[in-house]
Amino acid sequence: MDKINYFKQVIEPTLLQVATTTASNSSFEQEWLLKRLNTTPEWQKVLNNLPLLSLHTLADIGKNQPVNGTELTAHLQVSKGAISKTVTKLIKFELVDKFKRTDNRKEVYYSLTEKGQQLNYAHQQLHQQLDQQMQQLLANYQPNQLELFAHFVQQIQDLHNAPIVDENL
Repeated sequence: MDKINYFKQVIEPTLLQVATTTASNSSFEQEWLLKRLNTTPEWQKVLNNLPLLSLHTLADIGKNQPVNGTELTAHLQVSKGAISKTVTKLIKFELVDKFKRTDNRKEVYYSLTEKGQQLNYAHQQLHQQLDQQMQQLLANYQPNQLELFAHFVQQIQDLHNAPIVDENL
């Protein structure tokens, strides 16, 4: 098989699957969290209605609390609208409290509730376990192999971001 066909048939589909799973599929995280938390109908309802961004927002609030919407937007690199919508949902499920400081009555800040701390702790455990598994995987590769792979993936990203040049024009 020539290189372009190998890339199209083997490498590209795998990269797309990894990107898609990483970017949008929180069902794996939801299932893992449900197993670690008391599997009550309440937790099922919460986790079934929280997309991956909500879990990462919760984690950022836990790490940086008290934190405001502008800080969350910068940390998570998403729009203010997305943060607003996400935080509203987290408040609805009683995972986050919102408040104003006495020294700044204009700015709204967020912190985790006790329930939010439980979910955040379980979510941290998940990521610790994933990190351990990734370390085991990475142990199979030399640093120069990882650098080569990172360079290759970055070049693919650059190719997709570059304007297409039609040499026939």
